[in-house]
Amino acid sequence: MKKYLLIYILSLVSIFIFVGTVKAESNIYSSQTGHYSFTIPNGWIKTSQYEIAQKIKYALEHGGTAFPTNYAGFQVSGTSTFPSMTIYEFLSDNASYLQMQQEFNNKLNPTLNLINGTYPDANATSGIPYIDKNRNMVFVKMQANVPGIGPADALMVYILGKDVDVSLSFYSLDSDYSKDLLIFNAVVNSFKFEKGYEYVQTTANTGSINYSVWITPAVLVLFGIWQSFRWNSKKTAKKFLQ
Repeated sequence: MKKYLLIYILSLVSIFIFVGTVKAESNIYSSQTGHYSFTIPNGWIKTSQYEIAQKIKYALEHGGTAFPTNYAGFQVSGTSTFPSMTIYEFLSDNASYLQMQQEFNNKLNPTLNLINGTYPDANATSGIPYIDKNRNMVFVKMQANVPGIGPADALMVYILGKDVDVSLSFYSLDSDYSKDLLIFNAVVNSFKFEKGYEYVQTTANTGSINYSVWITPAVLVLFGIWQSFRWNSKKTAKKFLQ
């Protein structure tokens, strides 16, 4: 049953189109479904839906259970993997700050163990999640070894909204992370929800929350580091052999 459910979900991934627009003159990306916008770095282009679908596929196969309601991605023009970013939308659980901290503290290490158990050479690690209450954001830095190039870093920024939570996942080579972080921070600083769609702490849920919504982005980030390079390596090899 689980196998057929996965096939069904992946079939949705393959035909899904992210509902968002890019204003070329200003490099502003806006989502009609999530009611937010942010500035795309200069020289970055949209990532193919197929490549993002591969990340979602591997996340669902290896521990992720919450399916993004929408997704998109961007990368530096002329490159295939690093630096790059992906955007995932999830229906909000309206979790409280305490719930967020507890979920990440309790569940992140088991997720890392799951990934390292699947790919022993990955040596995936994670920093301590940081909650920025002023901006309603959760920051988590992760790292994993990528075949053929070594350590690669990822910064997951989980942004809370009223109806939709948004995960901005940034990818960089470890050697370039300090430089790329300036670009990543600029994107995060430009992010904003439309008026009326921001997270409100006073309406936060005090009961149980859907853990899978919180950990799926982390699985997507870590497998995104690994799988992006594997996928692009196959494309490069195919092109070389032609």
